[in-house]
Amino acid sequence: MHFAELVRELGQKIGHELENVEGACGLSIDGTDFILQNAGDLLLLRTDLGMPAEGSANQLMEAALEANFLYQGTCGCTLALDGDTRHLHLQRYEWLDRTDIDRIMLSISRFVHVAKVWKSLMAEAAGLAGSDSEDAGKLGERIADLSEKFEHFNMLSV
Repeated sequence: MHFAELVRELGQKIGHELENVEGACGLSIDGTDFILQNAGDLLLLRTDLGMPAEGSANQLMEAALEANFLYQGTCGCTLALDGDTRHLHLQRYEWLDRTDIDRIMLSISRFVHVAKVWKSLMAEAAGLAGSDSEDAGKLGERIADLSEKFEHFNMLSV
């Protein structure tokens, strides 16, 4: 499947004409803004989760690294820090030649779900920044629960 074809079919599927601008297409689903981007043989889904709050960045970066390990806390996505903006980003790649529109729809659904969970964790971490170690430990527990939270999604991954 080619990127332009994918954007056209996706637009038909969701009932909204999508614009392919130089190999990129912006979407917003359930309050999550993200970009579909042509990456040669790959489709890149990416979103900016924002800048971690001061006082929570170290704990969130550690959590992101742990979540990336075997994709246990990301459902097949990758968390990365933009060195220029210091924003945390979520991204996912799909092979264009190994996919169809239904599989892309499933990937987008998973991606949006994971983005919402990580935005929630970032907000929670911001609220706990500077609090006592007991509260900080609660965030650590929430992050540790991510692999369980995404277990059913990981079993569906192909």
